[in-house]
Amino acid sequence: MARNDIRPFRCVMGGSELVRGFPQAASAAFREGEPVVMTAGALAEATDDPPVVTGIAATRAVDEAGTSFATGTLATVTVGVPTQQFVCFNFATDGAGTAATPTQANAIGTLAGLTLASDVWSVDTGAANLLVQIDEVVDAVGRQITNPTNRPGAGLGVVFHFV
Repeated sequence: MARNDIRPFRCVMGGSELVRGFPQAASAAFREGEPVVMTAGALAEATDDPPVVTGIAATRAVDEAGTSFATGTLATVTVGVPTQQFVCFNFATDGAGTAATPTQANAIGTLAGLTLASDVWSVDTGAANLLVQIDEVVDAVGRQITNPTNRPGAGLGVVFHFV
C-alpha cells in the first residue's frame, strides 16, 4: 500500500482543512495519503480510477505490522471539498499511472482522475473518472513553476482540488 502519495496542500481563501472521522470497514488496509470511499456506511481504500472519493486518509487503518484496526474504529479523513487543495508528486497522462513529467501545457487547468498502479496513487489526466482539476505544477519543495520569482526547479508534482 502507498503512503502519503497525496497530502493536503492548503485551503483556499484562508479556511482550515475539513477533517472528519469515519468508521472504518472490516479489514480496511488504507494508509495516510490514500483516497478513501464510504462503502456500506464504512470507510475503505478506493479502488483504481474511482468514480467518487470521500477524501484522503489522514490516519491509517492498519498498524505498522499491517494488521487492520477493529471494524468501526474512527479513521480521520481530509474531506475532498473544492476549497481544499492537495498535492501529489506522482503524475500520469495515460490512464494507467505511468509516470510523466507535469508541465503547464499538459497539466494546469486539466481535469484528471486518480489511478493506482504498483501500489502508487497518481493524478492521471488519462483516467476515465475525472474527479479533480489541476491548479498548479510544483517543484520538489512545492514552489509553483509558473512563478519565476520563486526560482522553481523542474515540475515534479501537481496541486489539485476535487470538482
